[in-house]
Amino acid sequence: MVLLVLVARNQFPTALSVVAAGAMVGLGFQVLEDLSYSINTAIAFPIDNQFAPIGAMLGTRGILSGIWSHAMYTSISAFGIGYFLTRRHRPFARRLAVAAAAFAVAWSLHFFWNSPAFTDLGFVPAMIVKAVPVAVVGYLIWWLAGKEEGSYLKVLADHFVADDLITPEERADLPSLRRRRHARTQLKKARGRRAAKALRELQREQVRLVMYHGRHGAGAELLDHEYAVHRARARLDALTHGADGPGAA
Repeated sequence: MVLLVLVARNQFPTALSVVAAGAMVGLGFQVLEDLSYSINTAIAFPIDNQFAPIGAMLGTRGILSGIWSHAMYTSISAFGIGYFLTRRHRPFARRLAVAAAAFAVAWSLHFFWNSPAFTDLGFVPAMIVKAVPVAVVGYLIWWLAGKEEGSYLKVLADHFVADDLITPEERADLPSLRRRRHARTQLKKARGRRAAKALRELQREQVRLVMYHGRHGAGAELLDHEYAVHRARARLDALTHGADGPGAA
């Protein structure tokens, strides 16, 4: 994970991008590990059945423990890597401490998951109880990374993007997925599904424009991204200003 981020440094401008990549790295390891467990279980299974061992492994490692497994652990440790690399204005000691703490938390959660604690409750209840702290910490990490990503987008938009591309009202919604979704929901109620879909396309093009600024500044493809935003806005205006209500949209 560290090597991947260092090799493609400009592809990971925020902690969320590193966390997402960490989840994919962990998921890849998780799939390979589950495959080896499935093969070993099929070989050692006490009865001659082609489906029972695969179903057992799918249920235990794929469903009951799949979400709280290596993808989650690696994303937690990746948050520390992302913080260390993206918060260069912070003291080095603090960045290093956050990276070490994130790794320690991920390691501790994995240790807790593999421990014999709560075995007296039974297999399935024990797995559910163990999943709670992993889910809580994982949700907190993704929430923090998402909040940092939103702040990053807003700073880029305020610095680089003109108001005709992203209006002040749209800038307020830009950092939050929830607020952008709420705006689409309200527009859908007022103007219909097509208008909400057009707003979603506009929001997507605006995010692409802002992220392009973050990666390349004023690069050769900037005009293409600006044109895509203007085109999406024209489509949205045609649906909202050229209609009297949901039925017309």
